[in-house]
Amino acid sequence: DNYPCVIKIYKDKMSRSKMVRELLIMQNLCGGPNIIKLYDVVKEGVKGLPAVVIEHVNFTDHRTLYPTLSDRDIRFYMRNLLKAIDHMHRNDVIHRDIKPSNVLIDPNKRIIRLIDFGLSRFQYHGANHSSGGTLNYMAPEILLGHKRYNVKVDIWSFGVMLAGLLFRRDMFFNGDTKESQLLSYTNVLGTQGLIDLAKDLDVEIDKNATYAKYNLPERKWESFVVPSTKSLVTPEATYALRSILRYVTHPETHSCLT
Repeated sequence: DNYPCVIKIYKDKMSRSKMVRELLIMQNLCGGPNIIKLYDVVKEGVKGLPAVVIEHVNFTDHRTLYPTLSDRDIRFYMRNLLKAIDHMHRNDVIHRDIKPSNVLIDPNKRIIRLIDFGLSRFQYHGANHSSGGTLNYMAPEILLGHKRYNVKVDIWSFGVMLAGLLFRRDMFFNGDTKESQLLSYTNVLGTQGLIDLAKDLDVEIDKNATYAKYNLPERKWESFVVPSTKSLVTPEATYALRSILRYVTHPETHSCLT
């Protein structure tokens, strides 16, 4: 029909169940606000591999775009990302990999799209989930090995994205192992809260791990402000970060806006 699109071809090695799950999730979310549009499911011509035809977004790489965004831009795009996440959660889908490279922004058209549901799962009450996602955006309960997490892990990842945007860091928390990632959380949010979270989740903590050894205090978000980010880190922004990036057990709920 002469309009631009993207074709994602599933490789031979991809399991059929994983492919079907991703297709079901995309079909389930189709038409939701700021969710990448699914146009069709077809077969690739040479090997007959299944492929999805999806919306094309003329996006700007986040490493180039994010340093240019104003306070108003950040509010606009993050609110619209929350609309996508809310739609997803109301349909009982956990994305599990919210991060800048999975959020496409076209600054000229001022559109934002949430993409890549390859790690996504349907949420069932009391269901166990495997560890999944990108290390630097993983919620602490996943890093601690808790299996019965829910859609709220996406909100943590959203909060980490927001922190990176506000403080203009590519990754605000930058561990290279699960242990060092948890340590990077305690360096900002304190140690005792993480220990209390593990107790609430009935997860055993390794007392010799670096993130548990030191009783670090919680730091104020304002302490990370530098002159170049002063206009972005408003009282509303720090309130949002305090509300999202905190150690709490999350009751099961459908909406990220409740």
